[in-house]
Amino acid sequence: MKEIIIIQNICEEPVWEDIFSTILMSCDGFELSCPADEFPDECIYIKGAAQHADGLIIIKGQLEDYIKNIFYLCTEPSFDGEKPLLWNLKLYKKDVLCLAVEKYVTGKIHINQDLISHLRKNEVPLESLSYKWLQE
Repeated sequence: MKEIIIIQNICEEPVWEDIFSTILMSCDGFELSCPADEFPDECIYIKGAAQHADGLIIIKGQLEDYIKNIFYLCTEPSFDGEKPLLWNLKLYKKDVLCLAVEKYVTGKIHINQDLISHLRKNEVPLESLSYKWLQE
């Protein structure tokens, strides 16, 4: 059974920047999907395996430093309460899903012991997080 912390609206979460930054820096893979007509210009230089399906652009690949910088910049508006630029983003570490941001604002942290340890080590204040648990 998987445990997931769901943040209903990342734009309203005071510790979202700490969570996102810490997880982003520790991950090594990604999947980005977005409707073709909403694909951010900032993402046109992202390299990876691209697919087009049902009006969506889907890119999967290794999370290189320049891609981390692009994802941070595209997510940065949410740190100030604004809608981010990325529609759906998944971040992986060693092929294990760590974080998903869906429909711009819903954050899902996929809990595992390594991730919790990493967040605590980086002093991310999980106690102040407003969330709900989901078990799959």
